[in-house]
Amino acid sequence: MAIDLTPVTNAISAKLLALDSSVSFADMRHYLAATSIIGATQYYDSAGLLPAADSDYKGQIALTMPASSADSGNGLWICDATSWTKFQDLDSA
Repeated sequence: MAIDLTPVTNAISAKLLALDSSVSFADMRHYLAATSIIGATQYYDSAGLLPAADSDYKGQIALTMPASSADSGNGLWICDATSWTKFQDLDSA
């Protein structure tokens, strides 16, 4: 019997979209780990390498992480089928 992961994916996406500076780093790691478990997270070296936003990527979460963590561009992105939106900046202050 197949299990519909849509409610789980939607709940995780909602939590990720609500992230802000008041959320602890540990909680951010938990949410990101949850997206990896359900296969919703992809990793890219920069935002310029994100795939074209379309219905195939709707609801997908992407992590941009340059080769050096000291570089800018670290962040979490979500696709709404028409564009990628950065919803969490992960650059060091």
